[in-house]
Amino acid sequence: MSEVPASDWSYGAVNELISAGMVPDYAVTIPQGRVMSRMEMAMIVDAAMQNKSAMNATQQADKLSINGYARIRNDHFLKSDAGSGLTTRTTRANMIHVAVNSTYKVNENWQAHTDLGYRNSFSGFDERKSLAPGENQTGLTVDTYVTGTMPKLGLDAKIGKWNEWNIYGWGMDIDCDFSGVQMTYGKKAFKTFFTGGQMDLWDDAMGGTRTKEKVTSLRFFYSFDKKNDINFGTSWSSAMASRYQDPDQGRVFYYYTHAHHKFDQNWDLRAGIINSNADRNNTAAAGTKTKHPGRWVQLQYKGSNLSVPKSYGITLDYRYEPALSWPTVTDWCGLNEKFLRLGFSYVPAKNILLDTFYTWARDIDTNKRECRHVVLLHCLERRWLTGGEGRQCLQRI
Repeated sequence: MSEVPASDWSYGAVNELISAGMVPDYAVTIPQGRVMSRMEMAMIVDAAMQNKSAMNATQQADKLSINGYARIRNDHFLKSDAGSGLTTRTTRANMIHVAVNSTYKVNENWQAHTDLGYRNSFSGFDERKSLAPGENQTGLTVDTYVTGTMPKLGLDAKIGKWNEWNIYGWGMDIDCDFSGVQMTYGKKAFKTFFTGGQMDLWDDAMGGTRTKEKVTSLRFFYSFDKKNDINFGTSWSSAMASRYQDPDQGRVFYYYTHAHHKFDQNWDLRAGIINSNADRNNTAAAGTKTKHPGRWVQLQYKGSNLSVPKSYGITLDYRYEPALSWPTVTDWCGLNEKFLRLGFSYVPAKNILLDTFYTWARDIDTNKRECRHVVLLHCLERRWLTGGEGRQCLQRI
């Protein structure tokens, strides 16, 4: 990601170091609501680490870090049938998820990570525990990966298995399990990202046959200045029957672009477009599906900051997502839909985030209506462990 989200915990940690005089050239803390690029944040962290000898034990990082969060989630769905006129009500997710994530610093350039999560559904009591639970199932999630940098080559690497969430991922947000490798080249305004491996895009869960999809992608990011950037690229991923694509095609070629403009400290605008060379499969349903470019627009006002109680953000989205052209489907977005979404986030107390949104959606081809209301409550805690003693500290960005 090119930006550190306004709600990220790191702003509070960095401001503590700035207030303590540990970051040269920064006499004033980062204003509430300002969104910084990862490059800017990394420069501040680097400046602080250069001054590490002046920090006390609480401010210093050590070999092992452990952080975690808890999330309570409820998704409520309303669906209407155009033929019968009936409306059905369902709950997609009603659960709590607790995560404990650890990072071990191997050396100055490499870290090993283990992310453990336990998800407990509120909807049942005797269900079978799973090692790969869905959003409304009980079970354990485990991800392990390594991250590092190769200074002489100018490369950053991430290798292993993890949940990939990235608003820049495919020209729009991506949220799925991924295993493989990601390489990043470039340290300034222009960056290149290479990804190769496999991911779970829920093809089998949505009527297809694949339990995982192969993916290879090449993405580019360029920041014109602090207010404007562009993200563009291509990807090749397995054809999916649930997206009405012909499995015999093998790989589908996607191409996209995504632009971001920051008007001021309060307003942000994003817009993107994506298309593919997907062939329709030979089903009757596929012949009725629209094959147009997908597009989206997002307007955001302010932003919640976990370290600033009473901070908030408001987001308005419009998306047009033809299944043949738009590869990803998350819990927030249905298949082959166009929709309008209004979201609100609020920090009632430090490290507690209330996030909710309502979606008015219709199928692009049948015009069938679906409305979704999602409520999330996040509780975040990040600590370093040194010799068994818990200490709050700043992680490297």
